[in-house]
Amino acid sequence: MGIRLKILLAFVLCFGAMAGAGLIFLERSVNESYGAIEQSDITANMGRVEQSFEASAASLKNQTRDWAVWNEMYRYALHPDPDWVRENIGDDALAPADISLAMIFDLNGRLLTFSTVKDGGVDLKILTPQIAPYLNNIRSRTDEAQCGIIRIDAGLLLACWSGILPSDATGAPVGTVLMGRLLDATRLTKLREQTKLLFALDLQSPMPEGLGRWARMLEPGLLGSGEFWAASDPEVYHLFYPVQDILKQNVGLISLDVPRSVHRQGLLLYQQVRRQFGWMALIVTIALGLALHLILIRRLRRFAKQIGALASGGLAGFAGGKRERHQGHSSHPGATCRVREEGPVGPAPGAQPAR
Repeated sequence: MGIRLKILLAFVLCFGAMAGAGLIFLERSVNESYGAIEQSDITANMGRVEQSFEASAASLKNQTRDWAVWNEMYRYALHPDPDWVRENIGDDALAPADISLAMIFDLNGRLLTFSTVKDGGVDLKILTPQIAPYLNNIRSRTDEAQCGIIRIDAGLLLACWSGILPSDATGAPVGTVLMGRLLDATRLTKLREQTKLLFALDLQSPMPEGLGRWARMLEPGLLGSGEFWAASDPEVYHLFYPVQDILKQNVGLISLDVPRSVHRQGLLLYQQVRRQFGWMALIVTIALGLALHLILIRRLRRFAKQIGALASGGLAGFAGGKRERHQGHSSHPGATCRVREEGPVGPAPGAQPAR
């Protein structure tokens, strides 16, 4: 393996290791960042569902208080009049106000009257044993208008109640007004249109297994504690929100599927960056290879040729000199002999001896 290939291989390994480590840290950072964004987005979606019920409850709460703080309602609670009931809280009055149920109680909690609208042509069954605990709880809390969920035979009912006062809202309550909206298919369709989310509301049923709890993500409110549960696959988050009644019992379950669009965006970003890393590493490796060839390898080759040329010329000169010396010695064989035979040469006549 040549030196150029070795150096290129070292570059490839170093840049590959650097790119691999960078991609690992990038993937972790992208997962954490987009995971937080996705969690916020999912919580916001479930929050929109919760707020749609809160908005409906706020509207019903205002209507209930308007009926409760009213001189005519105040007089009726003190002196019940069937004719007044037929004129003011009959079917003809409830349907335009988008109210499914109206109940009036006196100061002692005795039911004075109630009216309902038909659900699919059938009267709502209200006075059943299961509503008694709700009514006991409602009659004990009439200081201010409140709302909550109660369960009746027809399904879940959004209910609001308020103490009966004169129109100037002075004095002590002389009774209680309760109004409700049935959370039927028609109303849920309206809420879906408002939220642009295809959620479902079912009577309480066991939640699927393998769910993760998302605690303290939403504020406690009308529907319950604000906690919901979630499971996910690569494409969708499946959310489940337990609905609690005014007695803090689980009576329903909201389910919502949220596409993981944020997660897909994070994966797409990571794939794009990974491709860019790969192309960048390849381009840098090629550039370094060319620079290595132009700056080092080509010069080394030229230097090697020069050394080879010098080596070849030096050997030829050394061999020629040796031959010349050999020929010089062999052409005067007697010179040395004569010098050795004559012996040392004495000083010239008249020369001074060396001191």
